[in-house]
Amino acid sequence: MQLDFPNNPTPGQIFLATNNVAYQWDPIKTKWFTRLAPLEGGITNPGPNPPANPVVGTLWWDNVGGQLYTWYDDGDSAQWIETSPIPD
Repeated sequence: MQLDFPNNPTPGQIFLATNNVAYQWDPIKTKWFTRLAPLEGGITNPGPNPPANPVVGTLWWDNVGGQLYTWYDDGDSAQWIETSPIPD
């Protein structure tokens, strides 16, 4: 089966192929790799910048600020929210 990956992917972009396998673009290695986590929640992306094209429930670990965020959509807007308070 030939997969039709998007042209010019953005860093961290997730692509759900017709074979129901999720792939994510790695801009450093410049290749797609298979996601082992489910698409709905549970995807943790460590790094200084949030991942591109998150889905509801995606987790992002800000490894510079030391904060865990989740992508949340309340129906009116979508944004990254802190999952726990930043320690004093």
